[in-house]
Amino acid sequence: AITDITSKAVDYGAAVLLALVALISVNLGLINLFPIPALDGGHIAFNLFELIFRRPVPKRVFVNASYVGMGILALLMIFTVLNDFARILGFYK
Repeated sequence: AITDITSKAVDYGAAVLLALVALISVNLGLINLFPIPALDGGHIAFNLFELIFRRPVPKRVFVNASYVGMGILALLMIFTVLNDFARILGFYK
């Protein structure tokens, strides 16, 4: 989908293409701040926990939360790929 949108943006000119690239970059930066342990936002959340409670997060909690975060990201990637295939195969437009 991003390839399709980018090719359409190229047809409208360089300014639209640069705006699209900036939008994608900002979007990725914001999503990276979500408090999912495998992302930077998750690490910020753990650091805030340590700052507030003055003790480190137990290693077992950190590891298990990281696995859950990676699972969430894997499911999101699978959903996105299936969604792209469904669009390519014409299930919806």
